[in-house]
Order: sequence, then structure tokens, then C-alpha cells
Amino acid sequence: MIQVLRISLKIFVFQFYKANMGFFFFWFIFFFGIVSPNSLITYHLALIQAQVDSTLILLGAIFCWALYDIMCIRFFERIIIKYRDSFLHVLQVVPSSKLNMLIGIFHTLVFLPCLIYAVIVAIIAGNQAKTDVVIIIGTFLIFITVAGTWLLKMNLAKRTASKMFLLAGLLGNGRRTIHYIFYLLQFILRQRKVTILVLKIASFFLFFIVFIRLGDGFDKFSFTNVLLLIVYLHAVLVYHAHKFIEEQVRFLRNLPISFAGRIIVFLVPVCVIFIPELLFMLVNGLPMLTSPEIIVYYLLLVSQLLLYLSVLYTASYKLGDYIKVLFVVGFGLVFLCRGINLYWVILLQFVAAFIIFRIRYYKYEHVVFIT
Repeated sequence: MIQVLRISLKIFVFQFYKANMGFFFFWFIFFFGIVSPNSLITYHLALIQAQVDSTLILLGAIFCWALYDIMCIRFFERIIIKYRDSFLHVLQVVPSSKLNMLIGIFHTLVFLPCLIYAVIVAIIAGNQAKTDVVIIIGTFLIFITVAGTWLLKMNLAKRTASKMFLLAGLLGNGRRTIHYIFYLLQFILRQRKVTILVLKIASFFLFFIVFIRLGDGFDKFSFTNVLLLIVYLHAVLVYHAHKFIEEQVRFLRNLPISFAGRIIVFLVPVCVIFIPELLFMLVNGLPMLTSPEIIVYYLLLVSQLLLYLSVLYTASYKLGDYIKVLFVVGFGLVFLCRGINLYWVILLQFVAAFIIFRIRYYKYEHVVFIT
């Protein structure tokens, strides 16, 4: 066990800091090099105090910490792929409880810079009796630790699983079959459970900030931006869903299915995915929103995610390139939502998604990227 720990630390932790040395140097200069040494402590205390006093600034800091953690997890995934023929099999024989502990240690060590800073912010907030800030930061740190450990463990298991076995389990077991319009929904609910869980926790956390933390300061324009951010976070799920359709059940293209039927394959899971958000808004948002407004916001989520899905048929994208394209699209939608009525935004998104599917679906040629 000790030997496995030593090897793992060298492969995961040491390589992470070595590979990202330039990244840390840049932020070190940004936070410590551009400020006079005499005012360094005052400068950082002012930054921390701003996070304690302002919910939006605190939310922005948490978003940055989450992005850093995503960078850590993606690095771990590349290491797992690189050493899957040797090191990966060694970890598979480690007992589950010890494996969780190992992955938790690796994750904590690479997340340590943000962890220390977050703890300092929480301590200062606690000294000022800002209990809600302490709870928000504590909840985030617990969530990010558990979710990161779970994601990495599932990634380890996925690298040794048989794709044909998983596909057979998805489409039927001999005694029952699944209608083709539910293939994608079945894949998301069974093979992307962890991703769904992480996304729903993130959505509820953002809703908690908007509905409960802000309270009387609720603003519909800001809430619309929060919804656009939630859809943007779901882009990773959409990317893998598209990959499943075009790689594992590509035979659907050869079946005599109408174009409307093919659209329904995508529309069903998109509608189901946002039901938790709809229920949350109905339970907690009614004092600030009417029921028709909540339905409109739900349709905004559905139409935008369907639009993001249709974008995947304009070209073959790697995940990083796809996220960049959606950032540009989402940035434009922020201004569109402020400029015209949401009814028109929803209609335009549905129409645009339908047109892209209609023009590009049969012309699209999927490219499998080797990682």
C-alpha cells in the first residue's frame, strides 16, 4: 500500500505541479508581484472582505475554484489514459475503501492552493459572524471533494469496462427491449449518473444563491443569466450524449425513422434533464415568480440545450473546442435575452436548432478522436 501511494504521488501529484508550473507562476505574479510588499496584506484582506460582503463576488470566487478543480480532474483523466495498460491495473486491485482514500489524498493535494484560500475566507467570515458564507464555502468544499473523488473512481472503472457489455445492458437484456426514442435517455440516466448528480447539485447551489441567499434582492435579468450558466454547464453531458448516439448506436441512421422521430430522440432527454430545475423553481420560486414565468424559464433551458446539441452537427468537435464555441454562442445569448422578450428567444432557439438538424444531420460525418 505504501509503495502504491509513493508511485501514485509521483505520477499524479508531482506531475501535476510540474506540468502546470507556468500556470502557478503566472498567478503568483498576479497576486503577489504586482502589489507593493508594504500593502500586500491589506490588498488580500480587501479581496477576502469583498467575498465575505458580496454574494456575487463570493459566487465568482467559487466558480473560479470549481474551474481549477475541473483542470485537476482533467489532468488526472489524462494520466489514467496514459498509464491504463500498467498503473491502472495496479489500482484496480486496491480495496474500494483504500482506493477512495488514495484518490481523495491526490485530489486534496492538487486542490490545496484553492483549499487553503477558501479556508482562510471561511475563517474570516466566521470571525465576523457571517455564518451563511461559512456554510456556503463548507458545502462547496465537501461537494468538490466528494464529487472529484467519485468522478475519478468512476473514470478508473470505465477504462476497464467492456463497451459492448454496457451497450447490451442499455438496449435490452433479452426479456425486454427499449424503444429507440429512449436510447439516449437510458444512456444518460444509467451511464452518466455521476455527471447528472454533479450538474444537479451545481444547479441547486446556484438556485439557492438566487432564491434564498439574495431574497428580496432577486432580479429577473440576473436569474436569466444564472439559467444560461446552468445550460452551459450541461454542455459536457450533451457532448457525451451526442458521442453515444453517433458511435455506439450509429445503426439508428440506417433505420427507416422519420426526421421527426430523430428529433424526438434528442428532445425527450433534454426535457427530462431539466425536470429537477423545474420542480425547484416551482417549490422555491413562486413568491418571486409566477407559474407561467417558471414554465417560460424551463422552456428557455430546454430550447437552449437543444440548440447546443444541434451545434455538434455543424462540425466534428473535440470537447475543448466545443466548449469554446458554446462560450461564444452563450455570450451572444446573454445580450439577446436582455434585448428581446424571452418568448422570442425561446422560439428562435427552437427554430435555429430545428434548421441546423434539418440541414446538417444527414450530411454530418462523425470523427472519432483518439485520446
